[in-house]
Amino acid sequence: MKSSKPYSKKPSIEKNLTGDDFMKIKIKFFASYKEAVGRDELDLDMEDESDVSQLLEAVKAIHPAIGELIEPLIVSVNKEYATFDKVLKDGDEVALLPPVSGG
Repeated sequence: MKSSKPYSKKPSIEKNLTGDDFMKIKIKFFASYKEAVGRDELDLDMEDESDVSQLLEAVKAIHPAIGELIEPLIVSVNKEYATFDKVLKDGDEVALLPPVSGG
């Protein structure tokens, strides 16, 4: 299992980077996360083999207001629940969902 390491390169918002060591990830925000970032989705270029935790660090760097909301968090990758150590691939769609509470 890949260990989480700090994101080492500055993320690039909605622009294509050339080269073989970057991948494009689509991030979808829901509920309080959507309100915090002021949009419902974001395209982000990430280093190849980045995992969900590195993606979350990159999102927090771009949108600091979301930082306080990240814990607890439900993440899905390509419409399937995922853990923070899930390695991402080019073209993946990551959704950030607040926890669901019953009542």
